[in-house]
Amino acid sequence: MLQDKDIVEVRNLVDHMVVYKIDELNRRVVFNPFETKKVQVDELRRLNYQHGGRILLHNYLCIKDQELRQEFGVDPSMVEYDWTLRDVDAALTSRPMDELMDALEFGPDGIKELLIDRAVQLRIPDTNRRKAIQDITGVDINNMIQLKEQLEADNPAAAEAPHTRRVETQTLSSGRRVRK
Repeated sequence: MLQDKDIVEVRNLVDHMVVYKIDELNRRVVFNPFETKKVQVDELRRLNYQHGGRILLHNYLCIKDQELRQEFGVDPSMVEYDWTLRDVDAALTSRPMDELMDALEFGPDGIKELLIDRAVQLRIPDTNRRKAIQDITGVDINNMIQLKEQLEADNPAAAEAPHTRRVETQTLSSGRRVRK
């Protein structure tokens, strides 16, 4: 059995920040996208009993220790709990379709969100995968990709930066400016 002072690795499953606060310890912890931190077991136990803490531990943070996962009630059959960005991309592009569908139906909410976000970012060409995502989650990937493309086309600030300078360095004067 793990002691309160033991340290375990915890990884952010998603591509956005995850933040929690433990008032009794006067501690606020910020996980950047996909960041891994070493955290005391006592802190995770306190988080588990806080409002919303169990949701974070089940859906957005991956605890590396199997014993602690079991203590918090993380389903051992949820293989997506250990997925990385590479696994998400593979499920969207090259792995069997059933694996994607299982992840969308049984995976943690953070992985489901990541699958949707990455499907749009990668503009997955497989219409069957797009349809599976829409059928299971209700999110229209086709529409999201079209909107993203329209935003990119309409945004003039996204145009290429200039490649040459307007003023050459030899013509610049050095020293003070004097009025004549």
